[in-house]
Amino acid sequence: MDIAKRLGLQLNAPTLFRDAPEPGFREVISDKHTCLDPWTKLIVNVDGSMALCCSGPTGIGNLADGDFEPMWNGKQAAIFRRTVNTPQAPAFCRNCNIRQGSPKELGFHFKTPELLAKYSHVQPH
Repeated sequence: MDIAKRLGLQLNAPTLFRDAPEPGFREVISDKHTCLDPWTKLIVNVDGSMALCCSGPTGIGNLADGDFEPMWNGKQAAIFRRTVNTPQAPAFCRNCNIRQGSPKELGFHFKTPELLAKYSHVQPH
């Protein structure tokens, strides 16, 4: 958490690793047409493995094996970032639920018309 703060990165750690969100914390949601996550977010698993996205194989290394910066700016990260918003994006990007909709919209969570109709009266937080 200290490294993320020093590098100016937003860290959304699981509850196990934090008491509460930092003051001023807000979830950044990518817009529907452009994915910014590979430049603004990082998934770090308990074993130290890092990925640029939760939807597909975007591993860029493991913190147990080396320093953060060479992996964040490394070849694997650069290749993924170069293709993510292009017609050559991996299939998991082209079918990404997050990119195709906003978590603030009920349809993002309720994938069938029946569920959406049943819960359409629910107001998001």
